[in-house]
Amino acid sequence: MKNASDREDFYQEIPSKFGLYFILFVIGGFGAMATLAALTRNFRDADDWFLLIMGVMVLLLAMRLYQIACWPSFSLTQDELIIRKWLGTRKFLYSDIESLSDYQEWTKARRTHSGTKTRPILIHYLEITLRSGKTKTYPLPTYHTNQGLLESISRRTRREIRSLGIKGDG
Repeated sequence: MKNASDREDFYQEIPSKFGLYFILFVIGGFGAMATLAALTRNFRDADDWFLLIMGVMVLLLAMRLYQIACWPSFSLTQDELIIRKWLGTRKFLYSDIESLSDYQEWTKARRTHSGTKTRPILIHYLEITLRSGKTKTYPLPTYHTNQGLLESISRRTRREIRSLGIKGDG
């Protein structure tokens, strides 16, 4: 698993509120005003059509920029996608994150499928340090090629992982 703390710019990729508001209100507002201005005209000459097309294109650009800023999944690894998915619950502001790190721990599962034996399993944890000094720890979903999904993962998390289409990597 790639260590999230090795990637210094990981939490810096998460946009500030100012950046999101700029994308939404300035760029999107310009596109909306241009579109509305074009719709109030009679479409008699090429300028009216040009204004409408440009307004719609700027609106689409603002929506795409907002999508990329909030969820830049194309630049993240599968582990970081899971982290981003978990952070998507917005239990705290992204700008409050000081650092991300992960660590792992061997533990014993409660029972095997036969119900008699126990087996050691590896569990990953994500540790988030906030700028306020608080530290929060979350168990990360982990796959094992020969053991299936860890028993400690909730049903909701299993559904989220399946929806991402992530396969086991051993």
